[in-house]
Amino acid sequence: MTFGQASTRWWEEAGQHCAKPREIMAQLAWLQAEIGKSTPLTAVTNEVVARLVARRRTDTLPLSDEDRKAGKDAQRISSATVNRSVTQPLRRILKRAAEAWDRDVAKINWRQHMLKEASVRVREASEDEEARIFEHLPAEFHPPVLFAILSGCRFNEIISMRWDWIDWGARRITIHGKGDKIASIPLSNSLRELLFPLRGRHPEFVFTYTPQERRANVKAKNQPVPMKRWNLPYHWERTRKAAGIPNSRENRVAGLRFHDLRHTTASRILRHTGNLKMVKDLLRHSSIATTTRYAHILDDEISSAMDAVSSKKAQAS
Repeated sequence: MTFGQASTRWWEEAGQHCAKPREIMAQLAWLQAEIGKSTPLTAVTNEVVARLVARRRTDTLPLSDEDRKAGKDAQRISSATVNRSVTQPLRRILKRAAEAWDRDVAKINWRQHMLKEASVRVREASEDEEARIFEHLPAEFHPPVLFAILSGCRFNEIISMRWDWIDWGARRITIHGKGDKIASIPLSNSLRELLFPLRGRHPEFVFTYTPQERRANVKAKNQPVPMKRWNLPYHWERTRKAAGIPNSRENRVAGLRFHDLRHTTASRILRHTGNLKMVKDLLRHSSIATTTRYAHILDDEISSAMDAVSSKKAQAS
C-alpha cells in the first residue's frame, strides 16, 4: 500500500466525517505532496516524520493586505498548528492502516515528534466586548453566538445542532461533542427563551441563515437554510474587527476567538457559584484537572477569605 492509497482511504472512512473536513483535506494534500503519493507506507519512518515536522515549522501565517502594506513580518505558525496539521493526522493514518487494515507500518515514536505547545490560554469576553459584538453582528447570527455564551458549547456542537436533540419536556439538550462523545446539558430558562422562537424556521437544524441570493441548492430566495461551517466564522471575524477587538494572531493575550465564548461561560459561572465541579459538568470535561485552568478566577474570593481569617485572628489576640 502506498501513502497516497492509505491517506485517501483514511479520508473516505474517517477524515471526511471529522469536525473540520476542509482543513483536514488541506492537511492530507500537504502530506501527500511532501511524502509522495507513490511512497510505500512502510517507508514512512521516524526520519521522515522528523523531516516533515522540521519542514512545517518553517511555514508562516498569511499576512493581511494592511499588514503587508505596513511592512510587517509574517509570523511562524505555532507548535500546536504543526502538531495538528502534521503529526496527528499522520499518526491517525498509520494507526488505522495497522489496526483496521492489517498493513505493515514502521514503528514511530510519536511522542518524540510532538512539539511542546504553549499553555492553554483562558480568555473571556468582557461585558463591553459582548455588547460591541452584538452591536455589529448581523441579527440572524445572534442566536448561535448567544447560545455559545449561555451554554459553553463548542462551535461544531452548535453548528450541527438538530431539533430532535432538544427534549422540551425533560428540559435537556443532547450534545454530540468532541471525539463523538454524546452527553446532555440542562435546557435552562435562558436557553429555552432563545431557542423556542426559532422553531419552524427549519425542520431539522436549529441554527439557520437566509441566503440573500438564490442558489442551486436553495429552492427559493429568502428561505432559511442550515448554517454552514464557513459563514458563522466569516461573520464572526468581520464583527470582531468592526468591534475593535484583535484576533489571537494579532495578540495572543487580547485576541478573542469564537472558542473563547466557551471560556466566557465557564468563567462567569465559576465566578457566580465558586463551584468547579459544576463547571466541569457543564463543559463535559473528562477530568477536573482540565477545569482547574479556571481556578484563578476564584483568587479574589480566596483572598477575601484569607483576609477574613486574618482579621478574626487579630481580633482574638
